[in-house]
Amino acid sequence: MSSSTSLVSNPQSAMSSVLLTYPPKTPSTVYELHFETLQEVLCDPNLDGFYILGDYNLPDVTWTRGTTDALHGSGVGSSVTFNLLCNLISFLDAAQYNYVVNTKNKILDLCISNRSCKISAALSPLLPVDAYHPPFVCDIALNADIVPMKKRTLQRYNFYKSDYTHINRKLESTDWDEILTPLGSEESLSAFYGIIDEIIKQHTPFVGSRTSAFPVWFSKSLISTFRKKRKSWVKWKKYNNISDYEIFSQYRKLFKDVCNKCFSKYIGSVEDSIRKNINDFWIYISNRRDKPGIPAKVEYNDDVSSDPQTICNMFSEFFSSVYEPPSPTLSQWRPPADSASHDTTITNLHFEVEKSRYAVYNVPQPFDSLCTEITEARNRKLEDEKAT
Repeated sequence: MSSSTSLVSNPQSAMSSVLLTYPPKTPSTVYELHFETLQEVLCDPNLDGFYILGDYNLPDVTWTRGTTDALHGSGVGSSVTFNLLCNLISFLDAAQYNYVVNTKNKILDLCISNRSCKISAALSPLLPVDAYHPPFVCDIALNADIVPMKKRTLQRYNFYKSDYTHINRKLESTDWDEILTPLGSEESLSAFYGIIDEIIKQHTPFVGSRTSAFPVWFSKSLISTFRKKRKSWVKWKKYNNISDYEIFSQYRKLFKDVCNKCFSKYIGSVEDSIRKNINDFWIYISNRRDKPGIPAKVEYNDDVSSDPQTICNMFSEFFSSVYEPPSPTLSQWRPPADSASHDTTITNLHFEVEKSRYAVYNVPQPFDSLCTEITEARNRKLEDEKAT
């Protein structure tokens, strides 16, 4: 009896099902190749859910049920295949749900999914019942009505491709005195920023954000190793040469080592940044999902909206009770009603001005010197006006 694996996909619901069977005493290398193939196929960001159903033929594994529908496995001794299976389930953020045992009180047929599902023994099987493989029914809940919110495509400046020659020429040819002198300090600053922004727009291209098919903690070297491993695997399966398999084994070992290092480094950075920036933690949680958790249509207090801004306001209103209101500003402050006198005189006022120096890096020298010249010219003009 040989092993068999089939993949059934439903593009409309973004669901995939894997059907398989393995004979007894299958080498662990066969399982390892199978698990790596599942990782490559089921990590598609467009895939919303998956179900792996079949006979893994692992009689030495004992499955126990906890407080939820998911089961936890424990292997006898140091089973390599069982450890590989546990790594797969953990990597896919899935669980094993079949609890129907055979006549030997073992579970050979597994149901692995990243979605919760209900398992029950089949009361009316289509075929005669196999003593080692009792049939079971898997109830799957499809959330077809929930449409996830589309991610907004963000654009940013690509300063690596900016035309700094034309930017410098434009800055040098601008008559800053004529533009900024008639204006006050606030208006001058706004006008200065507006001119700089317009010059940058004219000579700097935009680049859009791209959705990667790889996890966020995959480095460029790890992605390159993954692609080389994939190509060597295809070549080995096509020609079935020992030399091709050795090359594939080397890339596979290298990929595992680099993958573990990258993941450990990423988890460490997330843990270290929790106190300083909690957003990194929520980005980590969000990246473990295939789809955004916010649906395209949200209902709150009998109000239904699909507008992103309105949805944000709904979340703000819902969580407003756990936040303290901001302290009133000086313009909003009013003296208490029982105050003896509303007339307050400030007799002593002391200010400390701390000079801060800001360093601007990677800015072309002509632009830096031009800003200095503009500031010095404006200061000289103000001093001349005071003198006259």
